[in-house]
Amino acid sequence: MVQVLRAVPGYGPARVTALMAICGVEENQRIGALNEQQRERLLRALIS
Repeated sequence: MVQVLRAVPGYGPARVTALMAICGVEENQRIGALNEQQRERLLRALIS
């Protein structure tokens, strides 16, 4: 999960860690294991 988010331009280690904490996603959690709420929070955060 961390690797995917770090591939987004402008997202370094600190920003990715903060984003994941805000969205309630564990660092070692797989993308396929995200629940609907986590997906929605991540998408909203990335879009805004």
